[in-house]
Amino acid sequence: MHPPLRTHVYHVILIVVLFALGVTSAFAELPGSHKSAKAPTTQKVTNAPTTHKVTHKIARAPRIAKIPKSASKIGLAWDGRLFSSKRQLRSYLSARGVQWRKFSRLHPAAIRVLNDTRVLEGKCRSVKNCSGGAPTPTPAPTTTTTTTSQTTTTTPTPTTTTVPTTTTAPTTTTTPSPTTTTSPTTTTTSAPTPSSGYYGSSSPWNTPVGSAGAVSQSSGWVSALYNAIPEIDVNRGAWTPSVFYADSSTPRRTWTLSDGWVVDNVPTPTNLGISAEPETWTVIVDAARGLEYDFFDATKSSSSPSGWTARNGGVGRLNGSGWWNNNLGPWIGHASGGENLGGLILKADVDAGQIRHALACSAPKNLIATTAVSPAMTSDGSGSSSAMPMGSRLQLDPSYSLAGMDAGEAMIARALQTYGCYIIDSSSGSLVLFAENYNFLPNRTNPYPSSWGNGITKELVKHMQVVTPVPTPTYDDRNVLGQPHK
Repeated sequence: MHPPLRTHVYHVILIVVLFALGVTSAFAELPGSHKSAKAPTTQKVTNAPTTHKVTHKIARAPRIAKIPKSASKIGLAWDGRLFSSKRQLRSYLSARGVQWRKFSRLHPAAIRVLNDTRVLEGKCRSVKNCSGGAPTPTPAPTTTTTTTSQTTTTTPTPTTTTVPTTTTAPTTTTTPSPTTTTSPTTTTTSAPTPSSGYYGSSSPWNTPVGSAGAVSQSSGWVSALYNAIPEIDVNRGAWTPSVFYADSSTPRRTWTLSDGWVVDNVPTPTNLGISAEPETWTVIVDAARGLEYDFFDATKSSSSPSGWTARNGGVGRLNGSGWWNNNLGPWIGHASGGENLGGLILKADVDAGQIRHALACSAPKNLIATTAVSPAMTSDGSGSSSAMPMGSRLQLDPSYSLAGMDAGEAMIARALQTYGCYIIDSSSGSLVLFAENYNFLPNRTNPYPSSWGNGITKELVKHMQVVTPVPTPTYDDRNVLGQPHK
């Protein structure tokens, strides 16, 4: 028996209703079809706190870096690169021989920034500054304010030079009277020209390589160096000495050093500033008295009579050898005993278009022996006894063609051919040269060739040799100069 027609009509209506509900539901799932499905709003980065500070507790000198309002991305700007996690940064450092434990200890603020998911941008805290111009200048000795946003860069990988962290105990306690207290007779406020340079004519820094031959281990040492480094770096705006000039009107102060050492009558310019990285080299040129004052890790201190202190330091003669007797203590800064002006590329060199002195350089720590050869006195190398000694002199083959090089690269290559470079310190993974820190030049602009910021090809190393050590020079020391003393 068939159901009545009315029943069939009800069934049809029910099916149509269900079908309509299903289609409506399906369309509701499509993007943009739901009334409440609005496009996500973008959070403005200006909501970032403007008073958030990160304290750097490094080398006894707290330093503060402000987080800029533009900090909107998760990561850390370091070595000219942006890292989004600690794992990424750790892998990057490990590939360059930098121990994570040491990095974490020296740069706790960097790790804290990553944990806090904020970007520490602006002036890159690295051996080399970010490419593309001068970094943000350091306006005060104890603080660094980052004011620019930076997310990409083409800066090649720099390496961190390391220096000794302990002071060698002196072998004598005799403190003779100072011999350099004569009243100044001249006033000099500018750097000497590179044609005369610093130090005496017989200084190892001013003596051409000449006919010195290669040592028997040269090929092996050069090969190991070539295979270990990515490039030749030139430190210009960080991890390199900052130079200040004094005249007869500059106030003289007493500086205190670690382990009770004291340096008297230090001309302390009012514009004296300290670079932001955790290990710094400061030079004060006292041309009136013919002296240079070298300090490692200088910092302001309320407990020092001058308001300044340093981890290590000493006094050198501008007409001397440019080498300090580290064995007599305290260490002057560079692990070899090389004084800070020694081998330093000055703005005056660049202005003259040529470098008329030997260069200072650092090489990977594991490639440098714990021993030293003249003119070096000491070493912070960690290599085997058969490794290249601290103080070794590298020379670029004088017949090597400089064709194709730009003016900046050729300037360095000619100096390496004529004078060579002395290994004065150790690095974490590169061959590093040193130029006067441009952040403390009068106009705080980068005067150096752009090619120096891109890294110089390591192919030059293939054509280098380690030459016979120079004769032992006459060292500056605290017994001769009466400084430092206890």
